[in-house]
Amino acid sequence: MIGKMKSNINLKNTLAYNIKEGSGIISVNNLRGENERDYENQMSARQKLFRNRAKNLTAHIILSPSIEDGRRLTREDWKEITQRFLEKSGLTSFQSISFLHRDTEHFHLHIVVNRIDEDGKIYRAKNELAMSQRIADEIAHERMMIRASQIRTQKEIAQRIITPDINSERTTIVNSDNVQSETLGIRGENDSVKTEIASVIMRCHSEVLKSGGSFNDVEFLAMIESKGYTVKRHRDNTSGRLRGYGIIVNNKLYNASEIGKEYTLAKLNALSKTDNSFQGERARMKMARTDRYYTVIKPVLATNGPNSDPSAEFNREVDLGTIVSDLESLTSGHRYNGYDEFIKAIEAKGYHVHLKYEVGKLSGYVIHKGTEHYHDKEIDKGRFGFANLLTKGLFKESIVKNNLRSH
Repeated sequence: MIGKMKSNINLKNTLAYNIKEGSGIISVNNLRGENERDYENQMSARQKLFRNRAKNLTAHIILSPSIEDGRRLTREDWKEITQRFLEKSGLTSFQSISFLHRDTEHFHLHIVVNRIDEDGKIYRAKNELAMSQRIADEIAHERMMIRASQIRTQKEIAQRIITPDINSERTTIVNSDNVQSETLGIRGENDSVKTEIASVIMRCHSEVLKSGGSFNDVEFLAMIESKGYTVKRHRDNTSGRLRGYGIIVNNKLYNASEIGKEYTLAKLNALSKTDNSFQGERARMKMARTDRYYTVIKPVLATNGPNSDPSAEFNREVDLGTIVSDLESLTSGHRYNGYDEFIKAIEAKGYHVHLKYEVGKLSGYVIHKGTEHYHDKEIDKGRFGFANLLTKGLFKESIVKNNLRSH
């Protein structure tokens, strides 16, 4: 599930956008009345309590699950997702309305929140875009839904599968945002099945990781079969070792490598070693510092060499986005007695940290996440390095300054 939170200036226009054909109100929080006009009047009246300098008094949140998840969610499910997001973001005491948009096949949720509380104070959170994606990923994890990184994979598969066939007169038309395709002829039917299979594979991969903590190909293939699919296992003729698999749909065999190399057993096993989301790590995302969901991996692929691993590059950028978000929360409005207290606060977030020394003096620290490590100098261009934090008065002890080697 993809999450996005942004600020809007005009409450009336934001509500008008959501009160439209194909959408309906899912829940109302801290508001009374019989219709949308009553809600708007109450929210507008509260915003007038705010006297400081700020124009963006309305938060607009969008939660977008995969098409498959969106279709199976009930009204009660959407309501629970709304409530979980409000709880995790600290917005339960604020006025809000959630809307379900059904104007396309890609159902998605919009939550309009009044940033002003009953005391006239404004809600602000550090890096709200990163926070909203982290929370969306956590909710997806809790509800066994497809995560943002998997939706990204679906989009790439859809874009690759529908590349025009110059040797065929058949034409394929694609809506890449919704990962849906309208096609003419047999080829279009195959494309739709491949997209369906890709979604099933990623869902079963996630379920196996959650149940066992590591990837097990036997359990994985059994999981696919439990969804009602027929699996063809390919074994080595000499050793009998499992070397691949395919899924049979409508009496046609679709091998994993045909769907995409990222769906082969080798790639799924490699992915499980870097994707530890089901082992207590915080949800991860690759964040753009702009008003977008996230930056799709394709531009990264173009810059990598032919032998590089794009998934590893993506994971590092995802990790850095989460680390930056966590460090911002730890350094905003806090002071620490010393660097050791600061390091403990980082480790409380679920990371392992070790200190670096040069010529007997402290020079920095390294954060370990999964199998990767991140030097403080590379995290947001060194913004959270000890020397920089020292100048901002993060530490109370003067001894820190005496023992710190300049970067």
